[in-house]
Amino acid sequence: MRPCAGIFALSLGQWPQAEDYLRPALASGDGGYYGATAHCAMAVLCIRRGDQSLAEQHLARAAELSATAYQFGASYPFAQVELLLAQRRPAQALGVVEALISESALVDPIAADEFLLLAARAAADLAEQGRDQHRDDAFETAEA
Repeated sequence: MRPCAGIFALSLGQWPQAEDYLRPALASGDGGYYGATAHCAMAVLCIRRGDQSLAEQHLARAAELSATAYQFGASYPFAQVELLLAQRRPAQALGVVEALISESALVDPIAADEFLLLAARAAADLAEQGRDQHRDDAFETAEA
């Protein structure tokens, strides 16, 4: 239950409350989906706080506890895409989204919407990178 509350607090931008909910879930050492979910949510919190190294550690632990495939909202791929975006790797982020958005749309349209938002961020980052590198094909690359 606590990981879910942490995810909702994180979604609302209530970072201290999110951490308060997630810490006990992480400390309990629960395995499986719920433990992985807590680590994924903590990874996103770390990303938003600018600590990519700790986010990578939480994602690695999540991968040890449960599958990294899409498993409904707040699962591994969402955190993975956020980390790729923070690492300025939008093409890889788009690749993850592209591989999962159709499946998520069939199972959970809200998750598909979240993937679409992440894809839009990645496309914008691609266009920005192209502009900054003075590439003539920046718009076309981002559009593809």
